[in-house]
Amino acid sequence: MQIVQVLKRKDASSVVVAVVLAFFVSDAVGGWSTRPSDWLSGQQSSGGGWNAGLWQPLITLVVQLIIFEILIRVYTALSGSQGKR
Repeated sequence: MQIVQVLKRKDASSVVVAVVLAFFVSDAVGGWSTRPSDWLSGQQSSGGGWNAGLWQPLITLVVQLIIFEILIRVYTALSGSQGKR
């Protein structure tokens, strides 16, 4: 995966990729923690069932990672084709 290769580099791009991944994971964890916290506080949301509460954040995380992987591949392909001046 290109994401892992960029993370192994020791420049600013690895920091940017790490921050974006942290946002993705934070969003997913927030989605997973909403339902138990609502249950504990007595503010249960109606509808959606367990599929909406558990699978939707996971699917969103996977889709975000795929899109991010594609963007990194496009960027590296375009930056490599321009060459050095």
